[in-house]
Amino acid sequence: GIVESAALHGKLWFDEMDNGELARRVCHDAVRYLERYDADYAPVLRRSVVLPLMRGGVWYYDFGIRESLGWFDDPVYLQSIADEKALFDKQLNVPHKSEADVLYVWSQESYYYLKPQSTPISSNVIDHSIEEALRSGTVGDHIYDFDLDKVNLDQYKAVIFMNSYVLSPEQRKFIREKVAQNGRTLIYNYLTGVTDGETIGLPLTEKLSGVKLALQNATEPQTLHFTDPESEFTFKGVVEPFAVITDPQAEPLATLGGRLDVVVARKNFPTHTAVYATLPVNGTDVFRKLLRDAGCHVYNDRNDFTYVNSGIMLIHSLDGGQRTIRLRNGKELNLTLPEKSNTVLDANTGEVLLKEIPKTYPKVK
Repeated sequence: GIVESAALHGKLWFDEMDNGELARRVCHDAVRYLERYDADYAPVLRRSVVLPLMRGGVWYYDFGIRESLGWFDDPVYLQSIADEKALFDKQLNVPHKSEADVLYVWSQESYYYLKPQSTPISSNVIDHSIEEALRSGTVGDHIYDFDLDKVNLDQYKAVIFMNSYVLSPEQRKFIREKVAQNGRTLIYNYLTGVTDGETIGLPLTEKLSGVKLALQNATEPQTLHFTDPESEFTFKGVVEPFAVITDPQAEPLATLGGRLDVVVARKNFPTHTAVYATLPVNGTDVFRKLLRDAGCHVYNDRNDFTYVNSGIMLIHSLDGGQRTIRLRNGKELNLTLPEKSNTVLDANTGEVLLKEIPKTYPKVK
């Protein structure tokens, strides 16, 4: 949430591209200077630069120089950097415009209320779960919960509270009165607002979401089972505290694997829709279905990372192949993506804006 939250406070966030582990390996193994290029590393390098350029700013920092390696000191990498700079020099004159209709809400305060050790949800939510969500073909902004009252909520059809386990009375009031409105879908991802910093308990999160829950003991790692789409995920350890959904007015979406207990459900209200999860949501297809049902635009039905901002689209694909990309203006693009590739397009016309980095190294005689 740091990039969008920085912008809300009138600041520009800059990232640093200083990851050269693949380049380090290639450099050590290289027989000749020009053979340090790695076709697997090149698309990772571009993705890691183009994405922050679309959201704010970035610079390259070459730690390899201290080892006389020069991680990016390669003709192909340098040409790629030149191409990226030429594109984004033009973007300096294009007003920034978020094209997201999903809002991910993150909490820093919640970490003060968790065990000071690894738990089944600590890395799952902030690494695994969100990575799967970001490959759903939808586009989202990320903010901290203390900035929720500063964003233009009108553009978002879905708001996902990723790890907001602690919410103040003021934040709860704002969520009920401003966020849970206009037919929006709110996704409460595991015991959202279960504490206000003074007390803790299910009544606090029940009042926030309007969904009835019951505590339940768990003695073995839980399995999250969705039927539409068919999907299962087993946590690496017992998630606790653990609750199940007992609300007769809520539509079951997922159950505890092998049992009938409901752990994800959807409940409709006159002003909004609530999706409550008593286990963190996992599964790219699951996120895609939840967000599509919320009315969010799905650009890409395949599990590529797809991001759009200010008229530019980035598609990062591992397996490649045929793709149908649906633009916001209704235009469909039929593309063939290479494996391990980045495709940078004009989000309105589909024009290719950056040529693909070569997969084979041009040998020097």
